[in-house]
Amino acid sequence: MEALMRLQDIVKKHTLLPYQRQKIAQHLLLIADTDADEQIRSAALHLLWSLGETGEQMQQVLVRALRRSSSEARLAIELLPQIASPATWRTLMDAFGQEEDPVVQYRLLEVLPKVPYTVWQDLCERIGHSPKRWQPLVTKLSPPPSQVRSQLVAWALSEHKPLRKGALLILSQFPPLPSEAEKLKPLSRSDDEETVQLVFRIWAQAPSPKLIPELRSGLRRSPEAALFASAALLKLGALPLEEGRKLLQHPLPSLRAQGALALAPSRALSDWQALQKALKDPSPEVVQNAAIALVAKGAAGLQIVLSAYARERAPERRAALLLGMASFSHPKVFAALVQALRSGHWQERGAALTGLVFHKDNALPALERLLLSANPQERISVVEALKAIQTPKALQMLLRIARSDPNLQVRCEAALALSNHGVKEAMAVLADIVEKGDEAIANTAAFGLTRYGEEGRQQLREMLRSERPTTRYAAARALATLNDRAALHYLQQQANQEDLAQRITILQLMARAGDEKALRELLGLLTHEDPLIRLRARLGLYAVGKPAIPLLLQALDSADNRLRAEAALVLGAMRASIAKDKLVPLLKDSDPAVRAAAAQALQRLEQK
Repeated sequence: MEALMRLQDIVKKHTLLPYQRQKIAQHLLLIADTDADEQIRSAALHLLWSLGETGEQMQQVLVRALRRSSSEARLAIELLPQIASPATWRTLMDAFGQEEDPVVQYRLLEVLPKVPYTVWQDLCERIGHSPKRWQPLVTKLSPPPSQVRSQLVAWALSEHKPLRKGALLILSQFPPLPSEAEKLKPLSRSDDEETVQLVFRIWAQAPSPKLIPELRSGLRRSPEAALFASAALLKLGALPLEEGRKLLQHPLPSLRAQGALALAPSRALSDWQALQKALKDPSPEVVQNAAIALVAKGAAGLQIVLSAYARERAPERRAALLLGMASFSHPKVFAALVQALRSGHWQERGAALTGLVFHKDNALPALERLLLSANPQERISVVEALKAIQTPKALQMLLRIARSDPNLQVRCEAALALSNHGVKEAMAVLADIVEKGDEAIANTAAFGLTRYGEEGRQQLREMLRSERPTTRYAAARALATLNDRAALHYLQQQANQEDLAQRITILQLMARAGDEKALRELLGLLTHEDPLIRLRARLGLYAVGKPAIPLLLQALDSADNRLRAEAALVLGAMRASIAKDKLVPLLKDSDPAVRAAAAQALQRLEQK
């Protein structure tokens, strides 16, 4: 290692002649490929890169580095996309096609999505040969430009079946322009049902009027092809009423739902009756689309849906009916939305919020009437709706509630919503609630003050001197979320409690304020016998955030299986990408719980 460091110094300070550089590179390549010490191999790779080494031999060493230590693999993942030749890309694809080691598979999946378009034909063939194995790679590809999609269409028309299938699989994720999608017409008549389904799936995303005959014939293919064909025809406004009637009788709920939408323009009494019957369908999707179709017919259709909603008792169907009529601007719709917000099942409340947000300021008069309710929970529902609407008028209404509602909880919720938008007039309301509210309300209001920068922080520091213990504790908790050490002394005094759940909360706050001892104690609770305590500790560490990451990374090397598994779960929840290199080897851990936790954590890191 010392010799490598000296060599690195020489390379930095002196200009090497070509033959000297070549001789050094050959020696370093040998070291990077064969030395027994992973640190030395890694250092040699770094030095080779600084020398500008990019040839085939360097590429092959990097390919082999994907099977070695995390540091070597990390460098290979970074460099190979920059320097790999077509031959090296094929080597990498060969490796992925055969690899069974989950760690190496994961590393290859980091490199291969960057494969250049010049070798996509080879990639398509491999995808077509083994779709299941290559599907994780397909989902990680970046959207190709239109000219590449045009080339994919050409490959999809190839007589070579694997190439055709692979190209169609990629096009089903990245559809071409409708004019290019039209070229796939011959494939819609294929005897291979999987090919037909892929073509119709592409057409559902890129419909063209020139495809209408093929799309209509697709309605008589498999249920999957019919679903995509009907979706394309609906987008084009070309799904015939007769076909819609047939679809509404189909055993597949998604096709019945398409059929319901197709009947929206019909004035035939039998279609009205069919849609009314569909309002009782066991599938919420069918119910929602039937409601949309009826409401689109005008006031008479809306009345049918409102009557069905009044009679319905199943929460899922009630929510579907609400969503179906939510976009219709009518006093009775507003009344139904507000009533659901007031006393509905959680599914109905979600549908009501969606509808009220759609109407924005037009929904405010109905919400004003609900504010007259004597029930504080109903007024809190109004706050939730206004918070979602977010228009200037909605914020003005929230400020009025925060200042004048007789219930402290309602005022707190309104002021907290305003703090999300930095409305300074809400600060005085929040400060007053911290001084007067019970523990839960005071804590919530104090957190709202943290959103006002230094001005809010200063108010919270002053509250640490309050004569009221509840106010001091709320202020300390809020300041701890800002890593403010002013709260630390107070929290340390509170930490000596026998209630472990309460202690975890205080440890979390102390750790956020910079107390490493508290952080280590919190980490140690990940090995507790009680799963509920472990869960609380996990949540506490998650709340601490970035300061906890170094200790969690160390915990991945622990001999304690439980600690490794719990640390992996927390790092995954944090989306701590820095942990990836240490999590990948745990996919082969001897403990199944650790393997499962590592897999779950890596999956979280991949989510966007």
